[in-house]
Amino acid sequence: MAEYPYVIINTATSIDGKIATPNRQQTILSNNADLEVVDKIRSEVDAILIGHTTLIQDNPHLTVKNKTYIEKRVQQNKSPQPMKIVISPNCKIPLESNFLKDDDAEKFIFTTEEAHSKDIQSCLPFATISQHSSSRVNILELAKELYKNGIKKLLVEGGGGINFSFIQSGLVDEIRVAISNCIIGGEHSPSLVDGQGFDSENIKQFELVNVDILHQLIIANYRSINEQL
Repeated sequence: MAEYPYVIINTATSIDGKIATPNRQQTILSNNADLEVVDKIRSEVDAILIGHTTLIQDNPHLTVKNKTYIEKRVQQNKSPQPMKIVISPNCKIPLESNFLKDDDAEKFIFTTEEAHSKDIQSCLPFATISQHSSSRVNILELAKELYKNGIKKLLVEGGGGINFSFIQSGLVDEIRVAISNCIIGGEHSPSLVDGQGFDSENIKQFELVNVDILHQLIIANYRSINEQL
């Protein structure tokens, strides 16, 4: 049996499950209390993964901010920051992006045959690059590669297409959703899980483990009840 990382999806959504506006404008859906919890979760994983669209639109740092958490990682003989990973089919990553610019963590880029060599070469000084010989990154192969590189616990922070790919592959062990007290609406607004969706015979089931309230946020924690790979 192949070995894969333990995968956690973490995200914040509106009441109607949207993660951004119809024009994909970044929207603050969390609060400081939730961000502190997310910072702790980040400190406990080996790597944080996002998709290309999230990198371009949000330009996240993907770092642990709390110095106490950072010191604890070092005491455990871990790197101060978890590895940062992006799935970028064309590898067109701006050199000024926080992902590449921040010299605080090991970086890994998964790309495809659609990537031009000049774009790969521009990223090579900053990151390890794995190029899949297809038009899409194979999520199962990605997970195997990460596990072989010491990634035993992986935090996936979207977006909706990436979340769908991991759930479709049967790799997701936990989902943590912070539900905000707002409505975004819009049939074209990105949601927690996008992609092609599942038919009634292949719907993925998750068990509700617990629910917390952080001010105006509902925090729902789920665990997969599907048979794992």
